[in-house]
Amino acid sequence: MITSRTVSPAAVRSAYAFVFALGTAACAGTCPTPIQGSPAATPSTSVPAAHGSPPRTKLAGLRLTLTPRPREPAHVEVALEADGVSWTEFSLGRAKEASLEGLVARDDRGAVGASFVAGTEGLTVRLSRRPEGRFFLGFRARATKDPMAPLGAIVVADDRFRAQGVAFVPVPVGAEDVAIDANVVVDGAEITAAHVISSLGLGASRTRKVTPRALGRSMFVAGSLGTAVMLEPSGERDEFAWLGYTSFDPRPAAAEIAAVRSALRETWKGGGEDVFSLAFVSTSRPLGSFNVAALPASALVHLGPSEPWSARMRVSITQALQRPWLGGELHLAKAAGHEGEALWFHEGVARFYAVRTLSRLGLFAPGDAAAWVNGLLADAALSPYRGKARDDVASHLDDPRAFSALAGQGALHALHVFAAFTKKPEGGGALDAQLLAQMKVGRDRPSATAFDERRWADLVRASVGDAEAKDFAATVLGGGEASLPDGLLGPCFRASTTKVRGRDLGFDLDATLDGVTQVLARLDPKGPAATAGAHEGDVLVAIAYPKGDVALTLLREGKETKITYAPKALTATARAFVRVPGKSDDACGLVLGR
Repeated sequence: MITSRTVSPAAVRSAYAFVFALGTAACAGTCPTPIQGSPAATPSTSVPAAHGSPPRTKLAGLRLTLTPRPREPAHVEVALEADGVSWTEFSLGRAKEASLEGLVARDDRGAVGASFVAGTEGLTVRLSRRPEGRFFLGFRARATKDPMAPLGAIVVADDRFRAQGVAFVPVPVGAEDVAIDANVVVDGAEITAAHVISSLGLGASRTRKVTPRALGRSMFVAGSLGTAVMLEPSGERDEFAWLGYTSFDPRPAAAEIAAVRSALRETWKGGGEDVFSLAFVSTSRPLGSFNVAALPASALVHLGPSEPWSARMRVSITQALQRPWLGGELHLAKAAGHEGEALWFHEGVARFYAVRTLSRLGLFAPGDAAAWVNGLLADAALSPYRGKARDDVASHLDDPRAFSALAGQGALHALHVFAAFTKKPEGGGALDAQLLAQMKVGRDRPSATAFDERRWADLVRASVGDAEAKDFAATVLGGGEASLPDGLLGPCFRASTTKVRGRDLGFDLDATLDGVTQVLARLDPKGPAATAGAHEGDVLVAIAYPKGDVALTLLREGKETKITYAPKALTATARAFVRVPGKSDDACGLVLGR
């Protein structure tokens, strides 16, 4: 149990000791090993299945009941109930009409006509009239029984259920952002689900005040989960679960994540969620290709069984934890259609602060910090968007390399500004104080002028000088090369230059792995994969890297085919920070945490 809001490395070690003292299971997530978990609640017998009779007890908000059924064909029954609502249309996010069936709607008057309607914004459910009294909407969403299916799939197997709400949760149009009491019930009787976790927390039945939009972006995981709960005296609660084998023990990782979130709440003096839930789900992914989905009040980590608990994963999870503050409370205002222009701040500055937080807690070694900075510099040097202005890059966000370029440029600029702040007597904490002051403006005066790039430039100019404000215009807005001082990482590292290398597979591997069908994503018709024989519509079955080549097993028209090819080599010259011989970690200090 974490008992202090100010978390130090010693507190993290104490949390580890607490976890190991309570946890005795040897398995890494394949058997239920609750540390202080919530037992699976017995689903209410008054909750109807998709075609039952609605109960007559008054509902304060809405109830969403999910009933996974592994019998063939595998599916999940979805039932939405509410009293006295005027909703006539529901958005279904990424759901596909071909995967849904058995649509039923009724109210106190009887049956309500309902139909699936496909449009440019996705799939919706449209009612023929406004509901009266108790309203019920139900349908079935088809699922796969493959436990190793990709991130976007709905999985209903004999021993597990996992999905994201964007695949099937109906969100009432016009009421998306109205906070309501939502009761979510996952009836896992047919999958013998020992535990359930969702974005609302641990337990088969959970009630929280959320918006329908947030509910539609929630995660749902059920099965023989390992679980852990971390509490603070002030009432904050972190809830964790893990499903499938992992190469690391999730229990100390859970303690570390809870400590990081406490440190963020201390840095930003409150805010964030009182309850946060996180699930690790082991799926079929190559080493180094994990995915951290940042969801409302929660995060879902998909990783391969051999993926280690690494510095990269720590940064990705910490950035997900930080979204309520940087990119949430403090976000750059942009006109509709131009939101991508703010990614340098929402993703880049936020990523820097994830690393800074880990460094301050002693969870990011000096070598990790150098590797992270060198990775940013290498990616910038190899990027096809090198030297291009921000607005130009933001117009290509269908390409993940553009997203990466904007985030990287923002992180490098944040490093430049941070280095200038460390020369002040208060050190890097002065930058924290400036950003916190901007957050407090929104907390104290919600109608205040929105935070924007002009205010950022003014903040930098007033705090550390005009040169740093000019760096923002030249690098973030203009696409120029990042300027980092030689002493950025302290006495243990010196600036140098090096040759950096990358490779172009000819398609987007991460997007392929995260897709529902794993069809090759963004296949370049002139790239190395297509030249070697990959076709549009091919499904990725497996990938390997024999002797530096790429070997793909593809499914095409029901038959497997294999291709092996050399990826396109990318080379560039980039700055890098190299270790000074003879300097130990103890001599380096906190590096980016100072």
